[in-house]
Amino acid sequence: MRTVRPTLLRNRLRTLLAIVALGAPLPAFADRNEAPAADASPAAEAPAPAPLAAYSTPAHAPIPRTPLWGDTHLHTRLSQDAYSFGVTLDSDDAYRFAKGGTVVATHGQKARLDRPLDFLVIADHANGLGSMDALVQGHEKLLANDRLAEWRRLLVEVGGARAGLAISEEGRMKGWPEELNDPEILGPAWNQVVDAAERHNEPGRFTAFIGYEWTSWPGGSNLHRVVVYRDGADRLKDRLPFSAYMSDDPEDLWAALGRYEAETGGRALAIPHNGNLSNGLMFLPETRAGEAIGADYATRRAR
Repeated sequence: MRTVRPTLLRNRLRTLLAIVALGAPLPAFADRNEAPAADASPAAEAPAPAPLAAYSTPAHAPIPRTPLWGDTHLHTRLSQDAYSFGVTLDSDDAYRFAKGGTVVATHGQKARLDRPLDFLVIADHANGLGSMDALVQGHEKLLANDRLAEWRRLLVEVGGARAGLAISEEGRMKGWPEELNDPEILGPAWNQVVDAAERHNEPGRFTAFIGYEWTSWPGGSNLHRVVVYRDGADRLKDRLPFSAYMSDDPEDLWAALGRYEAETGGRALAIPHNGNLSNGLMFLPETRAGEAIGADYATRRAR
């Protein structure tokens, strides 16, 4: 199970933010709970008012008060688009960078955060996960497709943004070859994602969440979601993510995550990503099927 636990705030700014955002209201609650001053008037004999907790329980409930800082959307070379545009860093590199280590970026520069993160979700695209790496390495199933063989030539001989743009444009115009989503290719790549998170997860110090990006793109409208699991390898190893290749309808994604929770006892969260590029589809007052949004839909969407 993945649990983000409090860590020490790393500078005075974080402490100030915690005080201003979370601590400032407390004196007001404390003042209202103080016993009234003695009073000789008849009113002093009136029944005492009910304690504040009777109608304001949340003010006294134990609430996490330490802000934690992280990234819920990061791609590595396992993503088709990132690899096509020349990204060379893998999951281990990404975690090392998030934890404050120095990495050599795609174009040769050394990079390091000025302060480490508390958590990270590597959200590589489920569609075609690891397929570009397998293509360049000469996977025979991929090379049997003439289009993919040409993509490999572009990646090997041209490389960089020119190759990435050419591949992305052809994929959008002609569709993505189904071989990119062969479980024989996706399975090992997904297990890389899971294994890397297990290696870098440090309970109480750094949380490596297992996740991916569901990349629905109907008619060029972005309905992407970042899926984040609370669970570890015991539930997620060898269990392929539900991708937009299987369905581009968000309701099918929610149903798949519901089945995952029912079958494993795990927990999953789907976070909308870049809804501003959905051309309004992410904010319609009805479902994709044209039905009115009801309580059941709202509950499933809020997962």
